Amino acid sequence: MLGDLFSSRQIKNSEELQKKLENSLKKVNAIYAKDIYAKFKVLKGVDEIGGVLLNIQHVYNIIDIISAEISPNLMRFVLVLDNIDDPLEAQNITKMSGIAFHKASDMMGDLKKSDLTVDIVLCNKPLDKILADVINLISAVKKDWSVTKHQIFREYKETGNQYKVAEKLGITQQAVSKNLDNMNWREMDEMETSLNNLLKMIILEHKRKGLC
Repeated sequence: MLGDLFSSRQIKNSEELQKKLENSLKKVNAIYAKDIYAKFKVLKGVDEIGGVLLNIQHVYNIIDIISAEISPNLMRFVLVLDNIDDPLEAQNITKMSGIAFHKASDMMGDLKKSDLTVDIVLCNKPLDKILADVINLISAVKKDWSVTKHQIFREYKETGNQYKVAEKLGITQQAVSKNLDNMNWREMDEMETSLNNLLKMIILEHKRKGLC
């Protein structure tokens, strides 16, 4: 899985963004450690990131965490299922190569020619297209969210309590309620639930075919 920043040359405060990006990767590597073979790392300045997953169950959650942490900056992502070469078994993405990396690089080049956020190639083209389309749709909605909206959405999803969210973020309950209404929280939550269910279905298909 590779990520690449939109309009990286136009970034004004690269040091601040790099800190945000590194913090987001630390969070991802800690939360989903059991699902990661090679930890996510910054590969080139603040432009590119990469990591190798053991399965794709939490790929959307990973994209969502990174995107929220670096907001208002945007990042593209590509996901490929194919072979990697790790002769030393170092589990260090900077030392790896293989077909998966070449495919991911080509896909990223094509993705940069569009306004889309995600492209995915696994082993079922129709299903891959549906998965990418759903993530792109959600990303298109969330790209205009403020950092506060991302925080409110994430915290409310975890607690289900507006007062707890308000207390943790240092804002009023009324502000939490207003933001949840403005972001169509219930509909977005249902979309993300359906997306994660789709990911589970894809994993089951892969296991049936002996791909993971």
